[in-house]
Amino acid sequence: MLERIATHARDLLAANDSEVYLVDASGERLRAIVALGAYAAEIKATTLRLGEGIVGSVALTGEAEMVNDAARDPRSIKIPATPDESESILCTPLRFKNRLQGVMTVVRTAGQAGFRPADLEFFKALAGQAAIAIENARLYAAEHDRASELARTLEQQRELDRLKNEFIQNISHELRTPLASLKALVETLRDGALDDPPAAQRFLDRVEDEVDVMAQIVQELLDLSRTESGQAPLQLKSTAVADFIVPPAQRLQPQAERARLTLNIELPGDLPPVLADCERLSQVVTNLVHNAIKFTPAGGTITVSAFANPDEVTVFVRDTGIGIPADDLPRIFERFYKADRARSGGGTGLGLAIARHVIQAHGGRIWAESVEGSGSTFWFTLPTASAALATS
Repeated sequence: MLERIATHARDLLAANDSEVYLVDASGERLRAIVALGAYAAEIKATTLRLGEGIVGSVALTGEAEMVNDAARDPRSIKIPATPDESESILCTPLRFKNRLQGVMTVVRTAGQAGFRPADLEFFKALAGQAAIAIENARLYAAEHDRASELARTLEQQRELDRLKNEFIQNISHELRTPLASLKALVETLRDGALDDPPAAQRFLDRVEDEVDVMAQIVQELLDLSRTESGQAPLQLKSTAVADFIVPPAQRLQPQAERARLTLNIELPGDLPPVLADCERLSQVVTNLVHNAIKFTPAGGTITVSAFANPDEVTVFVRDTGIGIPADDLPRIFERFYKADRARSGGGTGLGLAIARHVIQAHGGRIWAESVEGSGSTFWFTLPTASAALATS
């Protein structure tokens, strides 16, 4: 659009060159966005301060000018790689409702007749049309940006609504299942199973399992709420690795035994301390070990271990379970995401998302490796206390 206007002005005024300069975002410099003529590239590569050169002077004063011997004008500046020739210039500000938009010029090179006052008046009228066109383009671009932002916001809202609905359905299902099971177990015990001690013990074990499931769901919901609201800032201090691995693993030992699994804790004695929030990291280990128990068939083995690297400690939880499909592996740390293997195994799909948030807040990394049918290993790293303090 502006190039068409500049071309129209150049041709009607029998000029050789024409330029349109616009004020940049700072409001302090002019840049040629349209340059027609032999030295267009050089002109576009040059920016001018308001008040610099004839163009900058016109922008600053707001008055159109006709200069028929530009080389002798004291305001004239030399643009690199352009010849030292006398030129005739018409230069007018581009304004809309007293707001400076830029400057438009037409140029006749040496050897041509100079401009006349009538040419300047005609050029000012063309500049008025150009100013309106620039304002319309600005308004269109702003409206387009607003529409695009609105579309993005609506899309984000739809995605949030979808996740919320999916989450509500998921939580309802996950709570309904253990509650229904508990109700059935209690009714069975009332109907006479209490009189058969071995059967009663089996039913009570199942009751305990279902309570564990609901407790895990509630804990994950609380953890997510605290994490997203920022109500649980990290309480960092130098911490022994065993302090956040051994207690949660030992608490889950009875659950592993009920599932007929072997849960091993293998920690070297020379691990350096890490700068950590012990409670939050205990939650991470609890989530990882709980998942390993959930997805490892009876007779399997779960190992919790760690080793030291330069400036960091790597912790891992390895199981001999059913593994994770390759297509699901890149997404398992997303909030609410549940791999196919998990849909029949309970859980909210929040535990790994919470774990990722906590580990990243510690300045560490978390990832998983798995082959479907051959088990999984979840890894996370933490800076050692000395490395973290040196960095800070």
